Amino acid sequence: YDHALVLAAIQNDGTALRYAGEFMRQDRRFVLEALRQNAMALPYVPEEFWQDRSFLLAAARRNPEALLQVDEALRKDRNFMLAAVGERGEALASCASVLLEHQDFLLQAIEVSPEAFAHVPEDLKQDADFVLAALKRNGAALRFAAEKFRKDPAVVLAAVQRKPEALRHASEDLRHNHDFVLSAVRANGASLAHAGNEMRSNREIVLAAVRRDGVALAYASEELRGDAEVLAAAAASDASSLQYASETMRNEYENPLGSMRTGAPGSALRHIGEQLQRFVSPIRPRIQ
Repeated sequence: YDHALVLAAIQNDGTALRYAGEFMRQDRRFVLEALRQNAMALPYVPEEFWQDRSFLLAAARRNPEALLQVDEALRKDRNFMLAAVGERGEALASCASVLLEHQDFLLQAIEVSPEAFAHVPEDLKQDADFVLAALKRNGAALRFAAEKFRKDPAVVLAAVQRKPEALRHASEDLRHNHDFVLSAVRANGASLAHAGNEMRSNREIVLAAVRRDGVALAYASEELRGDAEVLAAAAASDASSLQYASETMRNEYENPLGSMRTGAPGSALRHIGEQLQRFVSPIRPRIQ
């Protein structure tokens, strides 16, 4: 048989797998691709695959709906389903209902995959205590939270503390709110990357961010990446962050007289200059 033709048939009708040649049905890669095309093909895979948990987890990674075809005892198995959720968060929707009644299991699932949050029972998605507990496990789950939580400063800040990218999923008002963004970068400097554009040009916010995490310098505006005080604060937190200094500032330190022209505090510049020379290579003096 032609593999492409059989896969096309399976895409339209999962039961078509039973008509595939035995050599195809014994081919693990082919069968997994068939399941990716259509979860309804699972009942027609060879018996030995059904007994192989690694195969079933691989199937879940390609098509979580395939787990709806497995024995309920396996879908009640906490460890197996957590492993499946780790492969694809959507696998939570295939859990036996008894597992979905346990909040501790749901929180573990969200911890291994933020996408799992989208498949928790609807009443829990509206429960402030559960949502806060979930975001403390995995801040990236904020993406799937209700709008009322994505505009709640306390909830969003809890998420940002765990995952800086959570700020990307906060309400637009919060992402552009000076006081909130200042609190966010103080909690997690890397969240600067997901703040409103004007926040990354705000000196107070950028200073707070690089003091918390020097590498946050990478997300500051070009102008502030050339600010001596900002660079000194970033270097004090993480010397490697100076690779993100502005091109202008990096060029200054290819010139041994650069610090005489900048007008910035000498001690800070000397510190920055010493650190920059580790990351700007080679150093080519322009004035002999």
